[in-house]
Amino acid sequence: MATDEEVLAAFERTGSKRAAAKELGLSRSTVRYKLKKMEPHLKQASQSLGFPECDVSSYWVKSKEGSYYVKRDTSVSYDDLRESFINDAKKYAPKYASIKHAGGDNLVVIDAADVHFGKLAEVMETGYSYDLDIAERRLREGVSDVLSRAQMFGIDEIVYVMGNDWLHVDNPHGTTTSGTGQDSGSMWWKSYEAAKRANVALIEQMTLVAPVRLVHCPSNHDYASGWMLADSVASWFRNHPNVILKDSSLSISHRKYLQYGVNLLGFTHGDGAKEKDLASLMQFEARQEWATSRFATWFLHHWHHKDRKNYGKPKGAPLLEKDHTGVTVIKSGMNIEPENSVFTEVIRSPSPPDGWHHRNGYINMQAIEALTFNAQEGLRDRFTKWF
Repeated sequence: MATDEEVLAAFERTGSKRAAAKELGLSRSTVRYKLKKMEPHLKQASQSLGFPECDVSSYWVKSKEGSYYVKRDTSVSYDDLRESFINDAKKYAPKYASIKHAGGDNLVVIDAADVHFGKLAEVMETGYSYDLDIAERRLREGVSDVLSRAQMFGIDEIVYVMGNDWLHVDNPHGTTTSGTGQDSGSMWWKSYEAAKRANVALIEQMTLVAPVRLVHCPSNHDYASGWMLADSVASWFRNHPNVILKDSSLSISHRKYLQYGVNLLGFTHGDGAKEKDLASLMQFEARQEWATSRFATWFLHHWHHKDRKNYGKPKGAPLLEKDHTGVTVIKSGMNIEPENSVFTEVIRSPSPPDGWHHRNGYINMQAIEALTFNAQEGLRDRFTKWF
């Protein structure tokens, strides 16, 4: 039978209990038992060498008496980890003073859709130029523009829609969540920092006008990192009395609902449930709000071009407005009854086509849009900043 020291020596040479047991002709349970017996000596040796508070999971202790492998239990529960994150956030989250606003009777939905931080478009290939700096500049300019115009009509609350492919890729390999390669012009972490910086600044700007409610739409380009970005931005404002943070609006759920006066609003990226099913889903998933609303509107994204439809009466003619290459077609003369309809609004994107989209002829009219809803009268105004 091998001695404890011989077991330690074999463990040191081979680096594993299985290999040490095979070398010495012992069972793994015997090797584990002998190493367990040596733990008090190993701890004493490691402490004598100044390692009592070492944070690494394992290490070798070299001394005149021998060489010993020390493995520590460094497992941490999720609750412990979460508590640590919360404590860190409490230390560093900025604190803001409450702001008194003039008020109004309009809800403004500012929907900066499909910004695609990190996307690359070259003029020589596509006729358009787009990179990280342009994405940040367009987001700031666009939101500031529509906000200033909507402000003239009196704002009660601002809904700022987050997500919807804020980030162009979802990992260091330059692909979307599902693994589709993208034309990317920056490191993933630079895109994350730029998007966070711009959105924090814009939300601070919006809070000077009215309370801001944050709504997140998970999306296909950045399903994981986009949610983390939205959570990071929301956490930044956890101490802001004029920023409204609700789990129902910020979760990973694919569809979100919000009622404002007589308006029921739905938000989703657009790559999931079929558009024709959204009216029925709204009636089922938001049945209480549906019962007390007169008007219903879905905000969709993902397609980068305007597409407005009416699911209701008259049947068979739901398309009201659509972006085609270089022109927007608006159909009029229909007997639309808003109270018997569910409208879908596909929101334009400020990002131009990249190489793949241009090659396939998907040319979009680039813009950032905002819609205002009156608490008693429904949809009132539209504001568009073109690029």
